[in-house]
Amino acid sequence: MALLLHHCRNIALSLAVFATMLSSAPAAQLVLTREAIINDDLTGASLLPNSMVRANDGGYIMAGRINATQQAWAAKVGADGNLIWRHQFGVKDKLPIGQGADFNGVAAMPDGSSYLCGHMPRAPGMFMPALLTHLDAAGQVLSERLVIPQEKAGHGVAYFSDCVRWGNGVAIVGRLSHFSEKGERESFYWVIALDRSGNARWEKLIPTTFDAIGDVGPLLVTKASRLVFSGSRANQGTELFLISRTGDLEAQKRLVGQFSLLRPVVSDGAFRLYGYPSENEPFRVITLDERLNEIRAIDARGRLNFSAYLAYQMPDQSLVLFGSGIHSSGERYTSRILHLDAALRSEQFLDLSRPPFRDTGFVKAAVPTGNAGEFVVARNLVKLAPNDNHPVGAALDFIQIR
Repeated sequence: MALLLHHCRNIALSLAVFATMLSSAPAAQLVLTREAIINDDLTGASLLPNSMVRANDGGYIMAGRINATQQAWAAKVGADGNLIWRHQFGVKDKLPIGQGADFNGVAAMPDGSSYLCGHMPRAPGMFMPALLTHLDAAGQVLSERLVIPQEKAGHGVAYFSDCVRWGNGVAIVGRLSHFSEKGERESFYWVIALDRSGNARWEKLIPTTFDAIGDVGPLLVTKASRLVFSGSRANQGTELFLISRTGDLEAQKRLVGQFSLLRPVVSDGAFRLYGYPSENEPFRVITLDERLNEIRAIDARGRLNFSAYLAYQMPDQSLVLFGSGIHSSGERYTSRILHLDAALRSEQFLDLSRPPFRDTGFVKAAVPTGNAGEFVVARNLVKLAPNDNHPVGAALDFIQIR
């Protein structure tokens, strides 16, 4: 019996050591395998990608703005990174104003067309509208319109934050600030479902519990074909919403701290958030069930020297974060990708800012390529001085996790 107990203790010890080895295993290596440069032949200006999706034909559609002219801009490239088409709002359309616009999201449709959603900071009238564009497979305009909520009139600001393909149609999320005749402000989350032709199926305004809304998105389609999105505001917290196919609010949750939704490479039906409960607490990942009830939370060793714009969860539960490396010494921010293992204990990063290409120091657009462990990143190339002869436009970096 004593020998058996000793043997069992040895097995338990071995398992504990093995578990420790797994939790402390180094994060996978990030490798830049190739890069393509997209120059803007129309203006020669730098291009800021805000969002990107993978198209059905294996290419990529990115959307954002042209920094110099503040015009909304989109482009499609092939799987090799070569330019197929570009669209610039305010050049070919007949809408009253093209400057001051920005595309924040893009949805690729089964027929090869794409929807671009954004906002128009400067526009005629009393309501600053959101912007919705539908392009065909060749990048030609099918429709381009300014949108305001049907339920509201008067003064206000409408803003589309993200749009995704949802079945045969499109779902859009944004925010709305509405001002009454007395000058009182109301703030809402704004969700719209469109059919494949861009006609509204339903529209929903959800009031926030904050005094105003800050960041909204991303908008994700769940495994059960529902919609989930988050909204946060500094020093006030995070709100999370689950929307049914018919536009009903099925569940909502408020959390302390600023969090955002993880994008799963392969969905397992759960929802995960990443962020910080407070300024003094470590980086945290929270897992919720289908009713937004918390299942578990995992903390990293501390705060990350990193600011994430978006994050993906890999099939092995590790995380890939895209954003900026933060420097406390006053240096420029660095476009950085960070990989964290499933236990949030080991990390590996890759900086993308390097000579001769210079960029803004952050990544906002990245998407899996469909190949195992591979992502493509779109980032902004800039001039640091008027006589700077370095390339401008956008860079497409293909990253492999090994």
